[in-house]
Amino acid sequence: MFIISLYKDLTDGYSSFNNSKLDPIQQTYSKEHKIKSSIVAVRVQPGDTLLSITEQINQPLPELDMKQIMFDFKAINPNIDPFDLEIDSIYYFHKY
Repeated sequence: MFIISLYKDLTDGYSSFNNSKLDPIQQTYSKEHKIKSSIVAVRVQPGDTLLSITEQINQPLPELDMKQIMFDFKAINPNIDPFDLEIDSIYYFHKY
């Protein structure tokens, strides 16, 4: 139910592509952490990884473990392998 709701919010909240790498999408609340976070659309550049993008959009990066980052990524990007991001594709990332 959470993923369906999140998917609907993301698809309704994101209207078009632009040339910037970061594009804020929507505010949401993480039930696991009870913290406020937003979701950011990022166009992957050569050399980018899940961790490098997460670090880039979360300056300074709060204490998070890699399992939680992967869990959050998979929740908002279903059926995407976080170890195989495609260059020039857009994925959603949490801004904690």
